[in-house]
Amino acid sequence: MRLWVDLASVDTDDPERDDQIRSPEFFDVAVFPQATFSSTGVQLTEHANPIVKGHLDLHGFLEEVDVEVTRHDRRSADRGIEQASYEAKARLDRQKFGLRWNQDLDVGGIVVGDEIEIVAQLEAVRGKPAT
Repeated sequence: MRLWVDLASVDTDDPERDDQIRSPEFFDVAVFPQATFSSTGVQLTEHANPIVKGHLDLHGFLEEVDVEVTRHDRRSADRGIEQASYEAKARLDRQKFGLRWNQDLDVGGIVVGDEIEIVAQLEAVRGKPAT
């Protein structure tokens, strides 16, 4: 499996923060417009969510990443078409991807931690077999 994310589409519910994330200080979407994930395998265990292992190409760096997949809902829609919704979640060290910007706070601490979480909501629809 290979998927990509248009980094200009990142939405944090704060337009000012979104502009900063897209700027050269963070993702630099003018130079690196996409992040790409290529899976290398799936780890299935009996009592846990599947883990999709793969490589994330982000900001010009390629690193191994594990993505946990959780199924939320499965249903049959009109005309018997099957649909399912999933959440994909990964934690990564932003420093490994060259994302080093930070700022000290007046009250101590920093604005951005090194560990970040990426969460994606996915919807899948089973197509009809070709005839």
